[in-house]
Amino acid sequence: KKDNGDTYTWHYAMSKPHAGYLLMLGIGKYDIKKTKSGSGVPMNLYYYPEYADRAEPTYRYSERMVDFLEKETGMAYPWESYSQIMVQDFMYGAMENTTATIFGDFFNVDQRAYRDRNYVGVNCHELTHQWFGDCITARDGRDTWLQESYATYFPKMFTRKLLGEDEYDWQRRSEQNTALDAGKKDRNPIRYSQAGTARVYQKGSAVISMLSYVLGEEQWKRALNHYLVKHAYGNVETNDLQQAIQDRLGKDMSWFFDQWLYRGGEPEYTVAYSEVQKKGQAFTEISVQQTQQRNEVVGLFSMPMVFEVHYTDGTHDRVKKWIAEASERVQVPNRGHKTIAFVLFDPGSKIVKSTVFKKSYKELCRQALDAPEMLDRYDALLGLKSYPAEKKSGVLLQVFRNERFHQLKAEVVSQLADFSPATAELSTVFAAAAAPSAKLAAIKGSTVPGAAWKRVFIKALQDSSYEVVQASLEKLCKAYPEESDRFLQETKDVFGMGNSVNIKWHELATLYTADKKASQDRLVDYASAKWEFRTRTNAFSALKNLGYCDEQLIAHIFDALLSTNSRLVAPAAQLAEFLAQQTAYKQMLAAYYKSRNWEAWEKTQLKNSLTFL
Repeated sequence: KKDNGDTYTWHYAMSKPHAGYLLMLGIGKYDIKKTKSGSGVPMNLYYYPEYADRAEPTYRYSERMVDFLEKETGMAYPWESYSQIMVQDFMYGAMENTTATIFGDFFNVDQRAYRDRNYVGVNCHELTHQWFGDCITARDGRDTWLQESYATYFPKMFTRKLLGEDEYDWQRRSEQNTALDAGKKDRNPIRYSQAGTARVYQKGSAVISMLSYVLGEEQWKRALNHYLVKHAYGNVETNDLQQAIQDRLGKDMSWFFDQWLYRGGEPEYTVAYSEVQKKGQAFTEISVQQTQQRNEVVGLFSMPMVFEVHYTDGTHDRVKKWIAEASERVQVPNRGHKTIAFVLFDPGSKIVKSTVFKKSYKELCRQALDAPEMLDRYDALLGLKSYPAEKKSGVLLQVFRNERFHQLKAEVVSQLADFSPATAELSTVFAAAAAPSAKLAAIKGSTVPGAAWKRVFIKALQDSSYEVVQASLEKLCKAYPEESDRFLQETKDVFGMGNSVNIKWHELATLYTADKKASQDRLVDYASAKWEFRTRTNAFSALKNLGYCDEQLIAHIFDALLSTNSRLVAPAAQLAEFLAQQTAYKQMLAAYYKSRNWEAWEKTQLKNSLTFL
């Protein structure tokens, strides 16, 4: 840094090769939290001086993440320092520039908002890129998964270390569902320039988990370290990873790469079982059929599958077999001629797949209560959704008492929230629930909250979660409009991130109180350029719900339509198109457009956004 008297000049130099697209400058008024990882990597965490209290919850665990990734990869952080900086109106979540991550300040959270949505996962994602993407960079677009899938995989692994196996498995299931949803639209491979976000990020991460599962975690880490060290500060393609496994472990994984990366689709299985007797010996015979449509892109899948037969005495038998054919049968010995409680196919859901496995009500109940792994208990709860509350409430309440994982509690609450015989117990436990997910499930699952839920929701107006406060306020005002003044009074000083709670407050005040004009004016103000884009989009949503429009709002809409931030442009366009369905508002919008002298680029952008111009 050179002092020129009235100006400064900065000079930057990289000591190692790096990709040119990973360069940025972040300039503004910031304070810097200077810290170090456990291994000594210097870290500079930039934050807005006026929000110093948000620095810790925003950057929480940053130092631990460096140490975690160094241990997981076996490779020291590959650069001299690491910095992070938040900015306004960032069009994406974040970007992994070499040694310096830039991210949207909507992740700049306070202690309260941390519970609803925080930066931890994205933080770890971008840090992972310093190894996968920055230190080694994909040769072309077909191999983007070598960057993004790993940057999705390691935050999931950090969650496992931080929060435990259930949270990790929940993220795995979310990735698998995302992959399967993408497969309903097309069956493109991961290693394809048009693979799409769901495959490059979530499915790729799920495939890495399966690769670790097939190889064994320690073997997988050995191969991964070899891949990183060999190609450091260079370009890579998928074959380099496959070859690294071959070189380090002596294993030919071409079958795995072919079916999961070079080909598309996911396996679909139909599973059933029967009890058989042969020469005095008892077996559980499980039939497995691969039913996915096969063509030149999608073939049969060959994967190691575990089969577990659980018995009513609490014991179980387990067999592992490769399933590779269109139709196969697997026999699990039942040496004690025991009574079957339930059967599991791929317990813990290690493989990305869709499965049809019909089970009786009794089997689902036993599985929901007794399956060792959380995902199997959750799948049983999903299987019970079709049964009436009168029949299943006893079992679900028992699950609710037994379970420690909040998402399973949330599923029970969602299924029983409107069943009055169960609400007394659920609402009592709800008040002490630590996780917002279970509370939100009750709030959203209760159609018309009765006395038990009403008491809980009123208490929830003071909850530490902004999302819970907002959902409770909306539910109470709609269910008990005659008491809305009371509910609004209790929450008038709660704003939330992106002013989400206060915006919902003014939307409800417009609907349920006499002083509509003040709230309408406040919402229009929130839609103006003085606010960051999350607040503006929240305001657009509220104004759309109300169907409200005035000349000032129209000016704010057109301002947003000309933004460089596509995540602001799209909600503004949706609001304008919605308002234009009313003739008077359409005329106001058109008149505003005609009254201004637009630049050529502005005309083009406006006409591309609005169909009625």
